[in-house]
Amino acid sequence: MKISVVTGVYNAEGFILRLYDSLCRQNFKDFEWVVVDDFSDDKTLDLICGLTPPGDGPIRVYQIPFNSGGPAANSCAILKASGDIVVKIDHDDELVDGALSRISDDWDEFSEDLEFSGILYKSVQPDSGKVMEVSLKRGVLFSWSKFMNSAKRSVDGLHAFDRQVVQSVTSKPDRKDICLNSVNLLRMSRSRPFMFGGGEVLSIYNRDNPNSQTNFVRVTDRTIYTYSLLLGFFDKYYFLNFGRWVRHSAYLCKLCLLRKKSPLRVLPDIKSWVGKVVYVSVIPLGFVSKLFSSASEFREVVDFKVSDLENLKPVKVIG
Repeated sequence: MKISVVTGVYNAEGFILRLYDSLCRQNFKDFEWVVVDDFSDDKTLDLICGLTPPGDGPIRVYQIPFNSGGPAANSCAILKASGDIVVKIDHDDELVDGALSRISDDWDEFSEDLEFSGILYKSVQPDSGKVMEVSLKRGVLFSWSKFMNSAKRSVDGLHAFDRQVVQSVTSKPDRKDICLNSVNLLRMSRSRPFMFGGGEVLSIYNRDNPNSQTNFVRVTDRTIYTYSLLLGFFDKYYFLNFGRWVRHSAYLCKLCLLRKKSPLRVLPDIKSWVGKVVYVSVIPLGFVSKLFSSASEFREVVDFKVSDLENLKPVKVIG
């Protein structure tokens, strides 16, 4: 199997058929669809189990036995992928016609001469017409730190990952405590750069799902850990967007004061000494911010082990 399309779903009965229809329209058929349900309380699971495979490979359906808020479902979907290329797409988004064919062709064209963690493609937000704004040219390699701090991104892009690279990062024990993809992209970029796939839009980034993780913020202990790790990647490119990381550090400090009582408890998780200096320097701002906040904004989460996801059995294999 050349491509694994992976999707974490939660209460997606009103949206999942939109993605499914876009997969059925793909002219490239050498793919499987790995779907992991994050313990939905609607008919999402039954709906998916009643579908027929959109590609030559099967639909493999799993369910997490608790609601993780996203990390477990997405991680499990990646870990269960068997294709050489892993294309991650959210349950409320969709692929444009010919997207998988383009990804396959690009992989064949570039992978013989270049080593990369994955290929980034543009997405469009349909209601506003906004497109991810990047100045890179097709075939250019880049570090995620540089891209994250310099690109003007009005919407997220579509990623096609090297399966071995993305699974090696996803299988790390602390993956369960990470709630933002940026950490994993930074980790992957340190082993191999990413490549830009060009200006053509390959996915539609919808914003009409109220249960989408990107439509609201869940503040948990994972937020604190994730924000700490992001400062640990502090390099020269972070100075391109220095104000952002000052605000980031102040917000992290506020969360630590609300949850851990001391702003210094996260320092061991910030692996960069520059990141530590920036964080410590804005602690006074964190104290001021805490005056206008409440610990009630935190949400408790279920703990789990990444090994539990690796051993999860499918609810159904279709095809």
